[in-house]
Amino acid sequence: MNENREATVPGSIVDTVFDLGTTWAAYGLNVGKTALVEAARALETSAKTLGDLATRIAPPAVDSPHGGSDKAAASSGEATQ
Repeated sequence: MNENREATVPGSIVDTVFDLGTTWAAYGLNVGKTALVEAARALETSAKTLGDLATRIAPPAVDSPHGGSDKAAASSGEATQ
């Protein structure tokens, strides 16, 4: 009976260490997931801010067939035909 107990003690230690390792791995993966989700939120906010800024500073749409601004042509005295 004493031999049987000695055989199971190392097995139970291995099982305990394995379980601890698995628990820490799961915890680490959850922390990594949370970090990635938060980083994605921050990037989404930054991207929206940059898009809004680009929209605000973009020049107005040009309707001229030559690709230039009609206002610029009129102010310089060019005739548009």
